[in-house]
Amino acid sequence: MIKIAQRYRPFSHLIGAKCLIPQSQWIVQAYPALIRLIKDKKLIEIFLSVKGPVDGFTLLSDLEDDVVRVFGKGKEGYFGFKIAHVEKKMILEFERGTGITCTLDNKKMALKKGERIEILVEDRALKKNDSERLFLGKTKKLLWEQVISRRDLAEIFPVVFLLGQKVQSNTSYLAIEDFQTELLGGFEDILVPLRKDGRYQGLSIDEISKDTSPLTRLSRFQKSIRDLFILENDGIVILPRLLKEFHAGKMLNVRLKKCILDMEWSKKKLRKIHIMGTSNANILFKLPKEISSFRLKMHRREKGSIIYRDEKFQIKKGERYFLDKFKK
Repeated sequence: MIKIAQRYRPFSHLIGAKCLIPQSQWIVQAYPALIRLIKDKKLIEIFLSVKGPVDGFTLLSDLEDDVVRVFGKGKEGYFGFKIAHVEKKMILEFERGTGITCTLDNKKMALKKGERIEILVEDRALKKNDSERLFLGKTKKLLWEQVISRRDLAEIFPVVFLLGQKVQSNTSYLAIEDFQTELLGGFEDILVPLRKDGRYQGLSIDEISKDTSPLTRLSRFQKSIRDLFILENDGIVILPRLLKEFHAGKMLNVRLKKCILDMEWSKKKLRKIHIMGTSNANILFKLPKEISSFRLKMHRREKGSIIYRDEKFQIKKGERYFLDKFKK
């Protein structure tokens, strides 16, 4: 099995930092004593009875559990919240601490551990699905201010790729050419998309029109990342544009027209591909130009058969196939 052990949970210690709520189009802006929920011109403010100074204040975007967490240690002890969009409700659950008082619309509510506030909103949470995942060899902690300062795309791309699948954008796709400029000028805090270079850094990025959601920028970024590693037209193109920074990596649960694909590469060379047929079909892999053949197996211990470049092979719905021994 090809697996990715890395878990994607970017976080920030900056007071007032923002992040998107996964499976939602809402933004969280977090302070020690205030949580803001923002969507377009809608604003929900929840005031908290936290007494400072606060140590270890953290805003965490948990892309594994599809929630946002806010926590720290105030003068009266630890506190922690989980925020999620569930159906047509915004949920604020008190996860850590002995108790806290929250004020919403001038109404005070005392919460104990495990208790929650449910706020009815007009829009429904997005439907969850099995996300495609990317790993490019980096396992550092995702303290986002440090991540951005390092500008390491191998560290950033897997997070953008996963988060981009957890928002919805119906606008037309336009490929990104300059990833560094798009990242620095088109986003703030933990990947909250902007309409334009809102921090006036003199960067040339496309402006998102007022009648289009800024989330378009994130969706576009995610799709452009995907195109670096896999394309599908009259065949399945593997690693069509492998940048030098991405000499090793894995990609899992890639949903194609006729199969679901996992793959792994190292030293810029393809090592393994596993596929699960989702239909009965003949498929063609378009591999990097240095590869002339590979081995195809249905079971790990069998001898398998050799498939040559530009040769189609048959798959069946529900069957697994293992490709290896990619040779020149």
